[in-house]
Amino acid sequence: MRTLDSRLFTLTFCSLFGFGALAAACGDDGDPGVQTETGSAESTASTGDGDGDGDGDGDGDGDGDGDGDGDGDADPFCGDGVVEGPEECDDGNRVDGDACTNDCTTAVCGDGSLFNDGGDEECDFGSENGEDQNCLPDCKKAICGDGFVSPLESCDLGDGNNGAVGSTCDQFCLSTSCGDGTVDEDLGEECDDANGVSDDECTNGCTLPDCGDAVVQDGEECDDGADNSPVSACTTECKDNTCGDGFVHDGAEACDNAGANDDSKICTSTCEFNECGDGLLFVGVEECDGDAVPTCEEAAGVGSTGTVTCSDTCTAVISGCS
Repeated sequence: MRTLDSRLFTLTFCSLFGFGALAAACGDDGDPGVQTETGSAESTASTGDGDGDGDGDGDGDGDGDGDGDGDGDADPFCGDGVVEGPEECDDGNRVDGDACTNDCTTAVCGDGSLFNDGGDEECDFGSENGEDQNCLPDCKKAICGDGFVSPLESCDLGDGNNGAVGSTCDQFCLSTSCGDGTVDEDLGEECDDANGVSDDECTNGCTLPDCGDAVVQDGEECDDGADNSPVSACTTECKDNTCGDGFVHDGAEACDNAGANDDSKICTSTCEFNECGDGLLFVGVEECDGDAVPTCEEAAGVGSTGTVTCSDTCTAVISGCS
């Protein structure tokens, strides 16, 4: 009877204070303990979480928040809706296109996160934004006319993209230049065969062949461009300046009366002035010249005989006639 009373006392004591140094008395030393109604041994009060504090979170601090710090509050984290620690913002959602990104930083152009929910970003590729990229530094999409040459453009002069004379960029941000195979009349082009051949039907200056373009085309004998002149080697008609064409070639001809050139006239057949001593009788001006000497009958009269000589002034000397 005393043994039964002792065991009831031990059971009651262990149920109330079953921890620490009294554990051995409560069955932890191998003592079979107290037999229950089902016949099993019961050693400690059961808590269900394994740490013995009965709060159910298993961290042993007794506050039930699971973080182990004992303050009863869970650790702060990005997305809990409360701005804490290094966070710049925390809107408590997982939307990455609004004013607060998913890493709790304020959305700004260049962060690589597209702020289009309440923001004005059209694009954002972070460090890849650039003036020569499809997304500009201000997070706007590159478009023709913004003044920046994107990878899809060959030029962009902003307001200068009008294709007017002198402009090198059209309204589609495509370069306009002679040789691109497109006739740009607004740029003054008459043709554009893009072949790099200048003596064909379209010059390398994208103009139709013409005398004075400095390119010798079919039907032209010469073409010195701006140097073509009536007095130069190449005339304004792109013909070689020759004696008899009516143009006096400076430095090469003394005169040129075209079809009127004649050895008996002021301008000889070689485009030189007819002068005394050249051996050519300038009719009406000279009586003789070199071997061109009249007979005595021609100089002194009918029936005269003898020899006529010619003076240094091209006058006939008839002293030898009788």
